[in-house]
Amino acid sequence: MKSGIVFNIQRFSLHDGPGIRTTVFLKGCELKCAWCANPESQYPGVGVQYDKTKCIGCGACVKACPNGGVACENGVVTIDRRRCTACLSCQDGCPAHALSSEGTKYTSGELLNVVLRDRHYFDASGGGITLSGGEPLMQHGFVVEFLKAAKGEGLHITLETAGHSERFAEALPYIDLLYFDIKHPHSAAHAAKTGVSNELIIENLKMAVREGTNIVARIPVIPGFNDGEDLWPEYTALLKNSGVLNAHLLPFHQLGQQKYRSHGLAYAYDGVPSMPKEKLGKMRDYFANEGITVQIGG
Repeated sequence: MKSGIVFNIQRFSLHDGPGIRTTVFLKGCELKCAWCANPESQYPGVGVQYDKTKCIGCGACVKACPNGGVACENGVVTIDRRRCTACLSCQDGCPAHALSSEGTKYTSGELLNVVLRDRHYFDASGGGITLSGGEPLMQHGFVVEFLKAAKGEGLHITLETAGHSERFAEALPYIDLLYFDIKHPHSAAHAAKTGVSNELIIENLKMAVREGTNIVARIPVIPGFNDGEDLWPEYTALLKNSGVLNAHLLPFHQLGQQKYRSHGLAYAYDGVPSMPKEKLGKMRDYFANEGITVQIGG
């Protein structure tokens, strides 16, 4: 069996698809969205998580690391991912418990056994499992093997994806519901804030439509990036030209801000206010008038 790396399993989720769900968050993402609420998900391997709020700046972790992968400057710890082997010597040496493992390895069978514990709730509510991230398809081989096994158990499967995968098609036969992110209609703007262009993403969206996949486009509405009214016609045209007539508008929030602080990371959207409800409502109404079934939130 193939192994994958999971950074969180959220049981009894009500917001990641129909019914009661178990949401599995997988590590790794090729996109580096400036507003990402899960910065710990971007690094693909098992790593070390640093909680700045617990750190006392003693430097014991620096001495404990056998690979020279930990530094402490002005009381803030940084971890060199190129040198870190996730041996957790730094965690063992930290008297303040500011360092911990970030990610757990599972075989596809082990992960299936975990999610099947909630099968009663799935069956009773019309729920199932949702794969999220990070970007699940970055761990492609593991994910497809797991999806085959989960589908063999008759589970309803939702996949949350940014769609940036060369092997996207291989996962589609096992997906009941696809939550597909559309972050910006312009390739250059998309690349500027996420690190990748959107051509492959749009190609994969159209492919999923051709395969008859049930798709909901999800648009994270980010202040100053993609919330301008001039973009609304381009969004709706992109969706309709692709054959997608269902969308969720996901309002920007600050739920990830504390994670950046606790990790000692700079956050590009620090202090940026949440989206005004009035503007979101106006955007929703525009999409609806263009024939898109739309809701605010996922």
